[in-house]
Amino acid sequence: MTAREALAAARATGIRMRPDGSRLILEADTEPPPEVVHLLAQHKAEIIAILAAKPDPAPTTGPRVLHWRCTRCEAARARAGQPSRIA
Repeated sequence: MTAREALAAARATGIRMRPDGSRLILEADTEPPPEVVHLLAQHKAEIIAILAAKPDPAPTTGPRVLHWRCTRCEAARARAGQPSRIA
């Protein structure tokens, strides 16, 4: 398994990660599966490098997401009489 696959496996189980120098900070609502934690430990340095890297520029071909909005949030704002945040 690669570092990116370990990262994806961790995210799939609800683990949130962020680099802090040479440390990898994990946050989760429930205790993460030990096998996933083991994978993260195996690939720690690579995962920190991935998370610390600047995001790749937007692709020049293929579909692009230009705008996303939470319809539940917009509906709640409308019920409360607040203006939409969508321009």
